[in-house]
Amino acid sequence: MQSLGGSLRSQVDGHPCRRNRDRKNGGGHVAREAHRSGRARDRSSADGNPAAHQLYLKGRDFWNKRTDEGLRNSIDYFNQAIEKDPNYALAYTGIADSYDVLFFYSAVRIRPKEVFPKAKRATLKALAIDNTLAEAHNALAYALFEYYWDFAGLKYPIMACA
Repeated sequence: MQSLGGSLRSQVDGHPCRRNRDRKNGGGHVAREAHRSGRARDRSSADGNPAAHQLYLKGRDFWNKRTDEGLRNSIDYFNQAIEKDPNYALAYTGIADSYDVLFFYSAVRIRPKEVFPKAKRATLKALAIDNTLAEAHNALAYALFEYYWDFAGLKYPIMACA
């Protein structure tokens, strides 16, 4: 078991993203400074529109229930957050995440072509607002993998860090 852990550690340490991050920002110094200065926080509604942020949090609470009703309620809350703040990228990722898993948790049979295109649209909207949002990249990768089978499209975030 020890050799497996050592092997994994060497793979992680040798990954291009890890090497470039360490080389570019002194092993996390820039990231720590960005966090202290507030640049790493959500740049839209957490500070700008508390009502939209509260609606987003309620949506996440329902999303975490992973039931048909919970996921449908989460979509409603995320849409309400977007009504309060149309530039709240996290709310769009919440919609995408909800549609991404609604196919699996729905009480009634939903066809994938009914939900995954909606997830992709919401994700692309979130990325148009903030292309650094990890949640949006994750939601897009899930849709590309699970529905579109666009394995070449899955490479773009990895290639961006190299």
